[in-house]
Order: sequence, then structure tokens, then C-alpha cells
Amino acid sequence: DVAMLDRRTRRDLRGDLQVVFQDPVASLDPRLPVFDVLAEPLACNGSSKADTRDRIAELLTVVGLRREDASRYPAEFSGGQKQRIG
Repeated sequence: DVAMLDRRTRRDLRGDLQVVFQDPVASLDPRLPVFDVLAEPLACNGSSKADTRDRIAELLTVVGLRREDASRYPAEFSGGQKQRIG
């Protein structure tokens, strides 16, 4: 039961959890480029700008996208690509 955990343990656990949206379009803010969407959770966890940039490039490569795709907006991707991003 997560409610019974102390504050430190809950905080440590948050790094291992994620929300998985059923609709990939709903999980992506259409006003933000993909870089900003992916950078937000990294910034919340204290990642430096250089580490964030490198990690996003790595993540895009893992899902079959190019580093340059980070500057594109969600509307510019196919449904399958949005699923891999979101």
C-alpha cells in the first residue's frame, strides 16, 4: 500500500512509475515541440540541460526517430510515431 510508505520511500518510488495514456494524441501537448514534452519529466528529476539533450536524442533513436525530430510538433507525426513518443 503506497499510502503507508514514508515520504522518502514514496519519492524514490515515483522515479519507477509512469502514467501510460491510452490515447497517444491526448498525452502530447500540441503547443509544445517533442523536445519540451520529453524534457519535462527529466527536468523535474534534476537532469542538467546537457544530460537532457543527450537523453532525448537517445530516446528518440531507441523508438526509431531521428534526433532532428525533437523540434517537430505532435501534429507533424503519424499516429504510430505519437504512440512511440507519448
